[in-house]
Parts: sequence; C-alpha cells; structure tokens
Amino acid sequence: MNIFFGKISTKFEKEQINEGYYKAAKGSTWFGDIEVGDFAYIIGGDKIQLWKAREWGKHNEKECLWFDILNSNLGIKTNRFTALKLFKLTTDLIIHTSRSAKNRAFFKLEPLKQINLEEISNSDFYKNEDLYRKTIFNYGIPSDISWSEDLNFHFDNGELKILHNDFTDKNVLESFRNNLSYTGKGAVRKDKLLKEVIKVKNITDTLKFKYNQYSLRTVYDTFFCEYKVGEKYFLVGAYWDDANPRDQTERFVNEGIWENGSDGKLKNKILNIPEGTQIAIKASYVKDKTKSVMLIKARGIVNLNFNDGIGLEVDWEENFIPFEVDFTNNYRKRVNEIKNKEHVDAIWNHTYENNVPQEKMKENNYISSLNQIFYGPPGTGKTYNTVLEAAKIITGNESISYKAALEVFNNYMGNQIEFITFHQNYSYEDFIQGLRPDTGDQGVLSFYKKDGVFKKIADKALKNLKASNTEVQKKRDFSEVFEEFIAPLVEGEKNEIEIKMKKVSFFITNIKDKSIEFRKTSGGTDHTLSIKTLEEMYNEESTRNIQGLSSYYKPLLNELLGIGKLNEAEHISLKNYVIIIDEINRANISRVFGELITLIEKDKRYGGKIPLTATLPSGEKFSIPSNLYIIGTMNTADKSIALLDIALRRRFEFKPMYPDYEVENIHKAAFLKSLNDLIVKSNKGYDFTIGHAYFMCDENEAFDFENTINNKVIPLLLEYFMNDDLEVTKILNEALKLEDAKVGGWPLKLLSNGN
Repeated sequence: MNIFFGKISTKFEKEQINEGYYKAAKGSTWFGDIEVGDFAYIIGGDKIQLWKAREWGKHNEKECLWFDILNSNLGIKTNRFTALKLFKLTTDLIIHTSRSAKNRAFFKLEPLKQINLEEISNSDFYKNEDLYRKTIFNYGIPSDISWSEDLNFHFDNGELKILHNDFTDKNVLESFRNNLSYTGKGAVRKDKLLKEVIKVKNITDTLKFKYNQYSLRTVYDTFFCEYKVGEKYFLVGAYWDDANPRDQTERFVNEGIWENGSDGKLKNKILNIPEGTQIAIKASYVKDKTKSVMLIKARGIVNLNFNDGIGLEVDWEENFIPFEVDFTNNYRKRVNEIKNKEHVDAIWNHTYENNVPQEKMKENNYISSLNQIFYGPPGTGKTYNTVLEAAKIITGNESISYKAALEVFNNYMGNQIEFITFHQNYSYEDFIQGLRPDTGDQGVLSFYKKDGVFKKIADKALKNLKASNTEVQKKRDFSEVFEEFIAPLVEGEKNEIEIKMKKVSFFITNIKDKSIEFRKTSGGTDHTLSIKTLEEMYNEESTRNIQGLSSYYKPLLNELLGIGKLNEAEHISLKNYVIIIDEINRANISRVFGELITLIEKDKRYGGKIPLTATLPSGEKFSIPSNLYIIGTMNTADKSIALLDIALRRRFEFKPMYPDYEVENIHKAAFLKSLNDLIVKSNKGYDFTIGHAYFMCDENEAFDFENTINNKVIPLLLEYFMNDDLEVTKILNEALKLEDAKVGGWPLKLLSNGN
C-alpha cells in the first residue's frame, strides 16, 4: 500500500476539499509519485481527511486527479499527525505538513509497521494517545531504550545530544544542532523550549513533552535548524490605496511574497530587512476607547530579499488563524521593526499548538435554559462550568471539550458573550441604562444616556434576531477601513485629511489612541472625535440621536461607509448570545433588574408567545430577545437560596454544584470527603462544604497538601465557624487521621504530615 500526505489549499479552489479532487496537469511536479489506487492523508480546510486516488480526469475543463473520500474528517490536526508512530520521521513529514513547498502538493510517507486500512479510515483509531510520539529530554545517557518509539535527547558531559533511532530519517538525525547556548538571543518562538530543556540539565531530571505541548515542527526548528543570532521582527501593512482590492493580504499569502506600495517610499527600510526575518501583516485600530489593538492577519519568514526596495519572498504560515494583540504603542506605519520584547513575544510566540482549534459554528441543536443559575459552595466549579455552558450555547456543540470551550469563550467575549460580577453597589444604571456626564467637543457639560452591559448585549441579540434569515449588503471591518482611511496621514503622505461638509470642510490633523484631532476651516483647533463612537456608528450605519454628539461625525461616517461597503450580499444567520453574571446573589436583584425582571421570562421575550416591551426611564422602548441566555452563579456559603429574591427564584432554573470526589486531577479525595461529612454533621449543612477545586492542580504541577490546608482550608473553615478555632481544630483533626497528620497552635496550621 502506497500512502501519501497531500496539502490542498482552500485559498485557490475550496471545492477541492469537499468534492475530492486536486487540480493540476497529469505528470506535473505537484503530484509527486502518487498514482491511481494510492492513499493520501489530505491536509487542508482546517482538518485532515483520508482519500484514495480513483482516476485522472477533468474539472471545469482543467485536468485533475479524482479521489474517493474515505473519511472527510479524521479528527486530528497536523501536530498530532506528524507525531504518529506509524510513519518514519522525515523532513517532509515534519515541515511540509505545515509549510508549503514549491510546486509540490503530495509527499510519500514511509510506513514503519503494517498499515490497516480499516483502522486508519476510522476517526476513533486516532483517539488512542499511545499512537503518538513524545519528545523526551534526559539528564544522563539513558539505559537501553532501543525499543522506544519516542524522540529522545540526553546530556552527555553537559552537551545535549540526540539518541539515534530507526524511525527517524538519517538526514534529520545528521542535522541535529545543540542550540542551547543561543537561549535569549532573539528567537522568541524557540526560547520557551530551550529554557525548558536547560531545566533538565540544572535539576538532573527528565522532561516528557506530548505533541500538544511542543510539536515536532517546533522541536525541529529549535534543534535541527541553523540558529540565526539576533533575529529581526517586522510588522508590515498590506493596504494599497490605488489597488482593487486595497487589502493585498490574500494575494501576498497566495503568491508567497510581500511588496511595498506603489508610492516608492520606505525603500531603504525594506532593503535592510535580512533573510530569516520574522514578518507579520497587521491591521491597527482602537478598541474600547482606550486600547490600541492590532489584528495579526498573517505571519511568516523572509526567504529572500529581492534587493529592489520593493519586494520580499516570504514563507507564510499555512492555515494561519488571525488574532488580536493589545499594545499601548501604535505601529501604524507600513513597515515597523519590532524591538519591544513583550510585543515580539505576543505576536511570534502566539501559537495554536497548545490549543484545541476553535469549534466551527453549526446549526444550534443544543438545548439550554434561557435563565439558569449554578449554585453551590465555593470551589465546586460554578464559574468553570459557565465557560463550558456558554460555549455549548454559542456553538451548539454539546460535547465540546473544555479547552475548545475556553477558546470559544475568549474569542466571543465582548461580542456574543459578556461576563460581569455583581456586588453590593451594582445598580440598574450599570446593568440597563443611566445618564452620564460629558463635556463634549466644546467643553460644555451635558448628559447623555449610557447603556449598561445587559442592554448592550440584548440590543445586539435583538438586532441579529430581527435580521436573521435575510441578506444585507456586506461591509468591511471598521478596523480595516479606518486604517486605510488614515494611512496617508500616519505614513506622512499628507499633513491632514479633508472631510467635506455641505458648505465647508474640516481637516483631520492627528490620530491618537482613542480620538481623532481636527481643525475647522474657520481656524479653530484642538477639536476631537471619539474613535469608539465612530466605530459604533459605522457598525450601526447610524449617527444616533445622542445629546452632545458632534455633527462632524456624520460626514466622516459617510466617508468610511463609502469605502467600506462591498458589492455583495451577506446572509444573516441566527446567533445565540450569553451574559454570565457571577455572584448574582450579592447585588440587590430588584434594584438591578427593575421592571425587566418580568421580561426575562421565556414567553415574555421578543420571539416568545406574549412578547412584552418596557419603556426605560429615557423613554426608549426595550425588549429582551429569545436568543439571549442568562447564566448566573451563586455561592451558597455567602447567602442562602431562601434569602434570594422570590421574583428571581421562580424565573431561573437552579442547577446544584457540590463537591465531586471523582473529578479528574483531584488529590486527597478521601480526606476531602471525610472533612465534608464532618462539616455536614456539625449542622452547617451541605452549603458550607469545601469544593473539589481546592484539591486540584494542573497535571504538570505537584500538589502541595500542607499549603492547601494552611492557606485555603483553615481560613475558609474559620470563616464558616465564626472564628471558633476549637471547632475547626476538632473537625480537621478528625479528618486528618486519614493522613496521619493534625493541626494545632495559633494561628492554626498543619503540625505534621505523613505524606
């Protein structure tokens, strides 16, 4: 059986992935040695499939190789695939599964054992963790481990070496380099692993890394490639004002290049970008009024500088997922060398190796309560489970893992998910709507209505609910449009940007983190406009009737909308929105919810059987949509359910969360159960038990029992028992008999430990 892996990019023709073909002329270098009847792992479209080559043919009059799709998603990613013990480790397997190759798409694999087609076609087969190699760093030369299928390194008289084996290609083994001396000299993406390995030498220990901790690609880049001291890092733009489309990112990535704009500026800076430079394409904008934010849109390594002051050949990362970084500095110019170590780390050490990729949105079949509260004593995972529940509601995936849920949670925070914590002073004005003072552009005191977090997300959800199953004109992201608009100013092409009004003009003179500075035609200076307000207006396509809002927003908004709208329609699908209220019982619920306590009921919501609308104090009409979910948490040791507002109790489903003695990664479960049984018998009841989270730690950490007792358990028990140290001592010592330990003295502490 001949078996290959193939790289098919969705950037050229997405139908290839779904329909099972690869478009290229028969006999071209793209196919390598693959023939009809051969099998191939297909990498592309953020998944790996298994295909069998069926026949040569055509698609839309162009030659192609047709395949039978044996499995459209094996459920593994490239970092797992490269670690499979089934195949010999070659440079092709390590590198080209994640990096493109010139004029080649299919690479032959060398099986190390008998391949069973039925097994490798089954997604369940790849769930066996024993199938994947680890990378192991040993302090000394290990004893006979010739049987090992893991990649082993060891220190020999202080020098790091690789243990030769039969499953790694000779060319890979011979390219090994002991690069430990280069730690901290510029390659931020390699430094993390280098520092881990140095620990082995210092503490005379052994470290084992799974494929999801450090992929074989990272290990290869760190120990099998030449280390270039003083690597440089550049952020570059991709907007061309005179091109269509203006954003050149997609073209650059497809062609494996980066090019300067057509204005001929910055030639000397580009000439000084050396080969091996880490490069990233960015889009800069302002978020939440005070934050300078950048979207990292592509990332790669400069292979060749064309030495014309215009172009670079770049090896762009494939299947790159854009992400945001928060910086206090602005990098708005077209070419920026990054020397700030924290910024370098944030951009080039941001990796998806350790993450479960974000779950794809799908038809939402997961059924959840619109209003629910997780309640129980501290440390039982209430807040932890709100993350999981929110991700299930957003994605519709009931079986989503916690790692994937956490990524969904972080990615949708501030958009489809909001998280707040109630406290005694939390008010209706914070939650729904209130008046806020503002000096405006002219320095005159005025008041405007300020929407609270609940109203903001409810308005978003309602807008989506009303627009769902319709088509609207697509619009480019504000950040991209705004950067394009201000580019002539920040790059020095113009000293100011003219914005024409009906009779006169005004001129933008400077861009700050959160505001636009402008001057009037009449000569007046020192005027500002909020970038955040402009972004909100752009997204709403409305100037909004807010008292004190400057009339200068409207012509500027029209300018942005003019370059932001696209000549294509977008289908609006129904989305779910989630607001999480931590410690919901700590606020005055009647005061915070006000008249909206009735509107949260399922049948009273917009889209329900008897929808109701409330009139806010501002006179604005307000409804709560049926696609907004409310999740609360309540610490029962802080306040009893019986004292909770009866109006809230009957409108929420209450889900109990109490100590779980069988949860994964728990320590001293028998002791914890014994302790909680004693607390319950003391008439404190189950609401004052101690949660399992106090006795858990990460799998790579050692559990510190003494620290847990002294600094977590004892203070909590003293609070429960009103500082009655005799009662606390009695209960703890009874439970600690299981550990051959006891507490005593003052302050109370663990006196002996039999561990």
